[in-house]
Amino acid sequence: MIASPILLSAIAAFGAILTLPIRRWTRLVVPITAAISLLMGYLAWQSQTGSVSFWIGQFELTNTVTLIGRPLELAGWELQLIAVLSVAGVAAILVAGWTRPGDVFFPGILAILSTTSISLAFETLAFKVMLVEIVFVLTTMLLQGSKYGSVTGAWRFFVFHTLALPFLLIAAWHIDLFQFNPTQPDILEPAVILLSVGFLVYAASVPFHSWIVSVTKTAAAATQLIAFFFVPSLLIAVMLSAMNQYGWYGQSDLPYQWFTFLGIVTTALGGLLILSGRSVARIVAYSLIIDAGSVMMLMGTNSRLGHIGIWSQLLMRFVSLIFIVIGDHISNERRHIDIAPSRLSHILVTIGMLSLLGFPLTPGFSARWFSLGALGRVNLPSALTLLAASAIGWIVVIANSLKSFHKAHEEDKTRTQLTLGNRISIYVFVAANVVLALVPTPLLDVARKIALGIW
Repeated sequence: MIASPILLSAIAAFGAILTLPIRRWTRLVVPITAAISLLMGYLAWQSQTGSVSFWIGQFELTNTVTLIGRPLELAGWELQLIAVLSVAGVAAILVAGWTRPGDVFFPGILAILSTTSISLAFETLAFKVMLVEIVFVLTTMLLQGSKYGSVTGAWRFFVFHTLALPFLLIAAWHIDLFQFNPTQPDILEPAVILLSVGFLVYAASVPFHSWIVSVTKTAAAATQLIAFFFVPSLLIAVMLSAMNQYGWYGQSDLPYQWFTFLGIVTTALGGLLILSGRSVARIVAYSLIIDAGSVMMLMGTNSRLGHIGIWSQLLMRFVSLIFIVIGDHISNERRHIDIAPSRLSHILVTIGMLSLLGFPLTPGFSARWFSLGALGRVNLPSALTLLAASAIGWIVVIANSLKSFHKAHEEDKTRTQLTLGNRISIYVFVAANVVLALVPTPLLDVARKIALGIW
């Protein structure tokens, strides 16, 4: 019997070590890294059945093992989440191979997947949050990269996330103390408050949201996929797992009230800030703040629909960011070659920004409107706040995009016109947008499986 928690983490860790010496050879490291991430996703998915088959034979897997005296176990929804993150990792690796955010990206993303897998397996809160802290360190390294000026965003990301650590470690101490004194439930009262504060820091609640703007302004676009999808997915899993594992916490009204209230405040703030957005980086940042607020409000519903909405929005966030990353790269390439790809880059970035805000006929529409329905059933003010912030964002994005597109069109008259390849790229990406917008069922089904597994 092979322990899947150790196997998954070991494969990704071995891949990180293997790719570290060859990280500068992009054409070699990209397929190797992508293959290892894909293998990890396959093994995570097959671990749900208890066995995995290769050409050399069939192997039995167990999802429970003891390590350093602590139980490690991966539930079905955790294996599904690892599989989703691994497949998303393949997409991020391929995009990074084109955009080249930095040599350390390829071993770094495998190290993050390795640490994510083992952190999800630990049931002890103290061990879990310490491993999550390692993910923060690795992500900080990727965000910093080799780009001048990116230090601010990277270190703000690290500092703001690390603020949660003392609250969660003290909460873990109270939880351990209660296990030795089960007749004194008052020991857990501080733990409820401490867990809630730590989780709000994780969720980028007001006033712990300012790192988002710094990251979008200074970090390489491809590394933002890690900061805004992979890391939040892990943190949401940790939060929902704690609510499920500790019945006394999940049954308390306090965390849900805090998440709902601060989620409304964060969403409203994002809607107000986006009115001042004049650059792509700021508009994306404020859109992500609105999205973070909506996730908090969905957590505050404490419902199945709310959980499905959370994972739907995270998955569509990743798809939206892919459009923005590719558009941003094309825009940067334009500075070095005498062609006119600016219209293509503006189309892709605009699709990505509108998708982040849930605009109709974009990939993010289905997730945003599903979330509005889930919120409307429980808390109408939350739904109205999200709808208003999203609508303001739509207006700002469309207004800025029309202005930028017109300017780009004028500039393009002095340059070589779009090649056939550029035109085909526009058609392909627009078609992909329409397909994801009209047929969101596969991604929504994945979100539903993960959410129902937790619930």
